[in-house]
Amino acid sequence: MYEWQKEAATQWFTGEKTDTERGIAQVVTGAGKTVMALEVLRQWLADHPDGVATVVVPTKVLMHQWLEELVETLGVPSDDIGWLGDGHKDGFEGGCRVLVSIVNSAVKDDALSETLQAAGVSEHLLIADECHRYTGDTFSNVFDCDRTASLGLSATPLSDPTADERCPEDEMLVANLGEIYYELSYDEGQRRDLIPDFRINYIGFDLTDAEQMAYQRLTDAVVDAVTDIERQYQNRLYELSGSFSRKLQVIRNNADRATPAISDYFKYTQERRELVADAVARQAVTLELLSESVDNDQKAIVFQERIEQLERMVAPSETRGRDVRTGELTDTDVDRAQLYERYPALKRIDKKLEELFFTASYRPVMYHSGHRNKAWNDFAIEWFGDDGFANVMLSVKALIEGVDVPSADVGIVRVSSGSIRQRIQTLGRILRTGEDPDKQAELFVLYARDTVDANIFERYDWREELSQAEVRHLTWETEEDAITGHLRQATDSEIPDPPASQTIPDPEELAQGDPYPGPSDGFEFSVDAEGRPFTRSRDGRKFIESESYRDVASFIHAEKGGGSVIVNKANHAVTFLGESLVFVGVVEDPTDIEYQQSSGGSLTDESDFSLDEMGG
Repeated sequence: MYEWQKEAATQWFTGEKTDTERGIAQVVTGAGKTVMALEVLRQWLADHPDGVATVVVPTKVLMHQWLEELVETLGVPSDDIGWLGDGHKDGFEGGCRVLVSIVNSAVKDDALSETLQAAGVSEHLLIADECHRYTGDTFSNVFDCDRTASLGLSATPLSDPTADERCPEDEMLVANLGEIYYELSYDEGQRRDLIPDFRINYIGFDLTDAEQMAYQRLTDAVVDAVTDIERQYQNRLYELSGSFSRKLQVIRNNADRATPAISDYFKYTQERRELVADAVARQAVTLELLSESVDNDQKAIVFQERIEQLERMVAPSETRGRDVRTGELTDTDVDRAQLYERYPALKRIDKKLEELFFTASYRPVMYHSGHRNKAWNDFAIEWFGDDGFANVMLSVKALIEGVDVPSADVGIVRVSSGSIRQRIQTLGRILRTGEDPDKQAELFVLYARDTVDANIFERYDWREELSQAEVRHLTWETEEDAITGHLRQATDSEIPDPPASQTIPDPEELAQGDPYPGPSDGFEFSVDAEGRPFTRSRDGRKFIESESYRDVASFIHAEKGGGSVIVNKANHAVTFLGESLVFVGVVEDPTDIEYQQSSGGSLTDESDFSLDEMGG
């Protein structure tokens, strides 16, 4: 084993940072989490002769990988191993000591808890692989089973344990599995020579004039929908937790009548995402990178967000945008055939991508969850690992985590959701560069500048998180037409500012309603439908009397009928109008707020609860 694997296994037993035989190992993808867990399993079974263990996994692919590792790496007799999932219904009452279960099979009819109870198990180790996947209402039921020891495995960052507040999902994982007891970051992985050097290349491109006009039209429609939603569902939005989209889903699912504003919001945001995903320049850059990797005899993985995006890369151009059954044009705003009419260059670049398939040196395979026969994904992995066969893997999210992918030289994130989890897992897919220590992996991340694509830079600073890696910013410079161009080094003004480098703007240069380029985290208060500012406490709403807050509340009420306001560290009040963060004024420090008098007199923040408790 690597030294880190020995360290992590030992620390789980000794409980240096958390309770003994409990905890979560947060380890970079590709470093060998499974082998470390096998060592924990080996020692625990040896120390507990009457104990049994369950390995919970999110997918069938991972179940098969664990079964192979148990037999081939750990040498567990096959008779001691049970399967729960993919048509198998083994249990501990059958005599097995290690049960590998897909999570949905484990929670269905409480199958895991039932087999533990039926077998009279008194000592049970639960290993939750990819544990961040088990935070939903259904899969979290896997933690209802009795256990005496638990180990969580994940490459996905949980929130900082020193932070004032964790998200509910992370709190749930920690409560059931234990604290993060061992961490191995990308930087540490490189220092220990577990991960080879790699380079991240962010490639920014511009929309065409026609695309930009369509994007602005859709953005205006989204803003109008958000305004209507805030006016209609103000109180419900206050009460619900989660993201804005999640709140809207809950409202729509529980509504007793039609919700046209919410439907419009989802319709126009989806059409806008599709417009950006299908941008002419994105296709041109993809073609450039694929052609270069093939010419250089490199292996490349192309990541998409949706199966439809992958299919558009491989379908004959004349069938794109048409119903596969009738052959008729489909009628949504962003269908391919209609886009061809608006952007002729897009049809030409799609044709060039299609022509790439007729090049003998271009040998792609596809990996996604939409195959009629799941065996095609197994073939894709096998063929991609064969040096004489496939050299390009076209994939969707299904490939991101928990699949042992053969090493690759190049990763191309053609379309990204902006998810931190996805980007970290994506890196892990390409960093397994075989036995050559001098081989440098490359990741290319494509994004449309000045669009929702650029959100990938808002909450995550690659320069800080991946300080050992080389990070480059490139720009796609178009030439004679929209489909020809070249990559060049980005200028300083073209490089998105990371969150940590946001400067505090001078409020003297801002008017109420101006776009705000500064930080947007801090103390939060709300404005009700009558224009009154308030905060929430354990006893309900506390209305704010401070004049600066009331002035801001008047503006919020006039603009959108109420809503939430954030006061950042500079005491600048900001809010969202539609999807744009805007400046709404300067207020006094949140610790000096005066509240509406009650029977106990005037309340100040200091006399009631601290700034930390308010989320400041």
